[in-house]
Amino acid sequence: MTPRRRYLLEMAAATDRLARAADSGDKRRFTDDDLYRYALAFLWLRLAEPATRLLNLRLVDERTVPAWSFLPAIRNSLAHEADEEIAYSPLWSRLPDTIEAVNDDLDRLLAS
Repeated sequence: MTPRRRYLLEMAAATDRLARAADSGDKRRFTDDDLYRYALAFLWLRLAEPATRLLNLRLVDERTVPAWSFLPAIRNSLAHEADEEIAYSPLWSRLPDTIEAVNDDLDRLLAS
């Protein structure tokens, strides 16, 4: 399996898990339940890490770059900032649009 395909499959798995986790909660749970919030943050990291690798290695086409351009910043924040420095609320608010956009791109990229 090529690195490109492996990263795309990692993203597909993370996107699926993010969607299922989002379905099991709501904004209030995200705000009030730190364990749920941290679990979603970890899943965001599992999505953003392979996306960052794909972008840095230029393994995706130009159509994909604008839609994924914010994922490296999320990855860097979650991986390197102290907990109190992380802006968690965008992780919830961006979730539905991100899942939809990433899934659309993944379908296209995995088919190619």
